[in-house]
Amino acid sequence: MVINNCISEDYKYYPKDKLAAKPVILQIGTKANKNLGRVINSLKDIECKLLIIGKLSDSQIALLKSKEIDYESFHNLSKEEMLKKYIQSDILLFASTYEGFGMPTIEANAVGRPVITSNLEPMKSVAAESALLVNPFSEEEIKEAVVKLLNDEQLRSALIEKGLVNAKKYRAEYIAKQYMEVYDKILKKKIK
Repeated sequence: MVINNCISEDYKYYPKDKLAAKPVILQIGTKANKNLGRVINSLKDIECKLLIIGKLSDSQIALLKSKEIDYESFHNLSKEEMLKKYIQSDILLFASTYEGFGMPTIEANAVGRPVITSNLEPMKSVAAESALLVNPFSEEEIKEAVVKLLNDEQLRSALIEKGLVNAKKYRAEYIAKQYMEVYDKILKKKIK
């Protein structure tokens, strides 16, 4: 039995009626595995604002400028400030090439933001059916997913609903039940 990580109770549903006039896309992380270079390239010519969480390198800043991406960068955020960035965003774009788990997907699900993430494990399993899955090595696939999500209100709504359901599996009460089941099994084996 695999027991998932638990999400903070602070991450709850914050409804957003419609996309911002200039949609806000949230990108978590700037290290190589976070795939920021491909994300930047894929957003060229898409009218949006990119919120980047993490310290940018000079080469990343140069790429953002060369692709004329409207962006803001933040690092060393408190938990409260991080939550505000999720609430401010319209979409989480988490096209990571490698993760140990992928908590941003669950955090965005819980807040009620649609997610685009990698079709690789563990992101694929963590997202379940609550995200658009893309090949993180394909800028074209990333771009197509962003355009599709921005233009399809029904798809956004469906992913938000599925995300809210998915996030429940990562709530403390659900995780606690799983631990109790494991402990019960262990105790029953010892008693025999």
